[in-house]
Amino acid sequence: PSAFGGDGLELEELGDAVMKEMTRQVRLEALRQEQNGKSEEFYAKNVRTEPLEPSDGLCTKKLLVVELNSPKAPNLDVVDCPGLVAAAAKGRPENVAAQTAQLVRSYAKKHRSSALFVVAVKASEQPNNSLAMRLVQEVGLESCALGVLTMTDVLTGDLNDGKTQLHSTFLKHHGPRLLQLLRASSDQGGGVQLSLGYTLTALNDVCEDRGWLSLSRVDAMAQWEQRYFQQLAKQWAIAEETKNGEALDPNFLLERCSCNSLWRHIKEAVDNFVRDNWLASTVRLVQQEEEEIRGRRLG
Repeated sequence: PSAFGGDGLELEELGDAVMKEMTRQVRLEALRQEQNGKSEEFYAKNVRTEPLEPSDGLCTKKLLVVELNSPKAPNLDVVDCPGLVAAAAKGRPENVAAQTAQLVRSYAKKHRSSALFVVAVKASEQPNNSLAMRLVQEVGLESCALGVLTMTDVLTGDLNDGKTQLHSTFLKHHGPRLLQLLRASSDQGGGVQLSLGYTLTALNDVCEDRGWLSLSRVDAMAQWEQRYFQQLAKQWAIAEETKNGEALDPNFLLERCSCNSLWRHIKEAVDNFVRDNWLASTVRLVQQEEEEIRGRRLG
């Protein structure tokens, strides 16, 4: 059952409920700092509930924890850190860039020996220009990081509309660069060497007038993404063979594209970590405890 009431919430409803509760918690903490020593009844009565604004500042000390239970869900903790920014936007605190970077850096350092890091960069940008990639290198996370090149559809248009074709700018510039990143075949394309490589994702906010009325928004977006990458792989393979006389394997692209592919790579990396690190460490700890117990008995 959900902590927000009801045992069958859609993901969108859950997201709305989480945002409302997060807003309440952030405003509640601010109210407690402004008027310390008041009763809980006072805080509950006076806490503001309107959406957060940039002028509200940053909250770096409170964690929002959401527990999801499902027979199909893995036993996995996911920490969603805020995106890094280079400068403060209008209305934001002047130190937002430094505070955000410090928060993300502290989590990365704390968990670098026991976590997998998923680093998002827009597909239109070179990874070596990314603030997130700079932090990856600074903290030394290359051996446990997976790069995600997001919003690929911004470079191509909606290939699911039955009309859009891959244009020359993508085939000449973006396409070769993305292939180099996926294949890790050269240092070109602005790639940052990550042991877990890169995947591509796409995002299109589907709506009812496109025929997705019978599906939830999350399911519709996932199905749209699958169809998009099937079209991308098909058109890209044909264009490469026409241009260079070399066939581009569509299956290679599909193996490194979409959120489903991203999840498969995360699962594989977690399984490998458990087998190579956690399991061995746990066995050693059990053996040490057995030896200590045996020693106490003999003593």
